[in-house]
Amino acid sequence: MATNCCIFDTTNAVNTITIEEDPKFRISLDKAVCTEAQKHVLLNLFAEFHDVFSKNAYDLGSSKTDSVHIYTNTEIPVRGRPYRVPVKYQAELQKHINGLLLSERITESNTPWISPIVLVPKKNGSLRVCLNFRKLNEVTVPDNFPLPRIDSIIEKVGGSKYFSSLDMANGYLQLRLDDESSYKCGFTTEEKVYAYTHLPFGLKSAASYFQRALRTVLAGLENDVLVYIDDVLVFSKTFESHVQTLKKVLSRFRAYNLKASPAKCEFVKKSIAFLGHEINECNYSPNEANLHTIKQLPVPTDAKGVLRFLGMAGFFRKFIKKFSNIAEPLTRLNKKDVPFEWTSQQQEAFDTLKQLLASKPILTFPNYDKEFHIFTDASAVAQGAMLAQTTDDPNQFQAIAYASRTLSDTETRYPAIQIELGAIIFALRHFKPYVYMSKVILHTDHRPLKYILAKQKVHERVARWLIELQQFDIEIKHIDGKRNTVADCLSRAKDEVTPLPEE
Repeated sequence: MATNCCIFDTTNAVNTITIEEDPKFRISLDKAVCTEAQKHVLLNLFAEFHDVFSKNAYDLGSSKTDSVHIYTNTEIPVRGRPYRVPVKYQAELQKHINGLLLSERITESNTPWISPIVLVPKKNGSLRVCLNFRKLNEVTVPDNFPLPRIDSIIEKVGGSKYFSSLDMANGYLQLRLDDESSYKCGFTTEEKVYAYTHLPFGLKSAASYFQRALRTVLAGLENDVLVYIDDVLVFSKTFESHVQTLKKVLSRFRAYNLKASPAKCEFVKKSIAFLGHEINECNYSPNEANLHTIKQLPVPTDAKGVLRFLGMAGFFRKFIKKFSNIAEPLTRLNKKDVPFEWTSQQQEAFDTLKQLLASKPILTFPNYDKEFHIFTDASAVAQGAMLAQTTDDPNQFQAIAYASRTLSDTETRYPAIQIELGAIIFALRHFKPYVYMSKVILHTDHRPLKYILAKQKVHERVARWLIELQQFDIEIKHIDGKRNTVADCLSRAKDEVTPLPEE
C-alpha cells in the first residue's frame, strides 16, 4: 500500500482509511455489516483505487464523457445585475475563486453573459458561493433526459443482501462544458470576469446532463448498479459479487476521470436509505423520517389543539371508515360548555387516528405519471409539509409523506415571508427524491410567496433559496388557511430543534 496516498487511522485501523492527511475526507466502515476479514478486503480495494476519491474540496475529476452543451433560444447575451459583495466576505470569496482556478473549474474570460454571485454564510462560518442563473435559465431550452422511476428502482433491488451508495464529489463540477456553453456561464467580481469551464450548480437542466453522463459511464452494469443523478447505488446478493461490482464501478470512475466524495459514501450495509425509502433484503418501506412527524404529534392540551388535529385527520376522512365514530371522543371536547378533560377515550381516539394517518389507504406510493402537490405552512415555532397526489377526484388528496421541523431561536426572528419560504425549501429538500424533475404544485396560505419569484432585489438568504428553486418545476398556488389543515397541524408540533438540511 502506498502510504503517501492512503493512511490508516491508527485509532481505529480496521474501520477507517484516510485519504491523504485530511481527516474530513475519509472512507468509514464503522456501519458496514461484514466480518473483520471482509473489512480488510474492502480497505485493500479502496487503497487500490485511492485516486478515485477526493482528497479535498477542490480535488475533482474532469469527466471524459461528451462535453455539456447548453442550448438557448437566443444568442443575445443575458446579464444579471451583480450584487455587491460585503468587504468582510471578499477575502473568502477570492480564496474560493483561487480554488476554482487551480482546479480548472473556471477561467478568466471576456464573456458578456454574466450571472450575479450570491453569497450565503453557512453555520460553520464559511461561505456558500453560488451564481443566480435566473436570466440564463429563462432562455435555456430544457433537456429532459429521464430519471429512473423510484418504484422501478425499488423493484429492481428486491432480494439483494448488500447495499453501497457512492456520492459524487461536487458532481456537476466534474462535467466539462463545451466552449460555447462555458462562454454563457460567466460571472464577475470587482476586478475580473470569469467563466465556468465545468457545469455549475443552479442551471436549469443540470440534473439531466448529469444523469446522461453517469448512464454512459456505468453502461452495462444496470443489473447491479442504479444511478439517480449523483447518487450511485450498488446492490448484490453476496459479499463477493458486491466487491466485484464495486471494483467495476471504481474502475469506470477511473477510466472516465471521475471522483467520489469519501465522507458521503456508505459501504456494505444490509439496509440503506435511498430516495425516500428504507430498502433491505426482505422488503422496502417509506423512510421512517417520512412518518416520524405523524407518530410524534403531541397530545393536544386544549380545545384549539384538538380542533387543529381533527382538521388534519378530517382532510382524509374519505379514506377512514367510521371516521365520525372514531373521532367522537375528540369532537366532544369542542362542544360548547364542555370542559377540556383528556381521558383514556380521547387518547385511544387520538392514537387510532395517528396510526391511520401513517398507513394505507391514506398513505400511498407515488404515481410518476401524475403531478405532485406539496402543502406547506409555518408557525411561530415550526414548519410543516405534506407531499400528496390527487385521486381520480381532483379535489381529493392522498398523502405520500409528511415532514416537519422545529425552528431555531434565530429562525423564529426571521421575517414571516422568510419563514414561509423556508418551509417550502425544507419541503423540497426533504421530498426531492420524489419530486425532482416532476411538476410540483406548491400550496401555501402565505399569499406574498406567489410574487417573490419575480423580485430582483431580495435578502441574500432569500436569493440563495430562489436559486435553489430554479432546479424544480414548480407552480405556487395560494390556499385559504382554513383549508391548509394538514400542514397547519404539522407546523404546530414543537419537537427538538432540527436544522434546515443543507442542499
